[in-house]
Amino acid sequence: MTSEDNAIAALAKEFNVSPETLRHLLGTIRDQISASHFYIYWSARGGGQGNATSRQRLLLAFPSADYALSFAQRNRLYINERPRLRHLSLLQLIQAMLYQPAIVALLFVTEEEELPAYGRLPNGVRIERVDLLQVLQREVGD
Repeated sequence: MTSEDNAIAALAKEFNVSPETLRHLLGTIRDQISASHFYIYWSARGGGQGNATSRQRLLLAFPSADYALSFAQRNRLYINERPRLRHLSLLQLIQAMLYQPAIVALLFVTEEEELPAYGRLPNGVRIERVDLLQVLQREVGD
């Protein structure tokens, strides 16, 4: 068994679904986004201001490190801090969203020649946490 198999088995057990169901769900998402690894820009901005778990977040998952950094730079997400990226698998992103209620959605960004204008979100496939939970709960009911 690989580490991904173990992670899928643990996640499936926690949500009371079969590992096959979870694999199917991941495959369906992978088919929509055509990738299995992404870059997440990590910002320390806002740390210490209020309760981080109460703030709803949209996590942007970029297909390349360059595009993630370009987007962060265009939107001035880092000025006096060193930019940080995390390279995560689709499974890791889904786990993060399911385990952290503050992450209400993932936006799997489509890399385009031109970055969106300042303050605008890039195009991509949006996956809502509530939709994932409904799919998993529907599987439990079957």
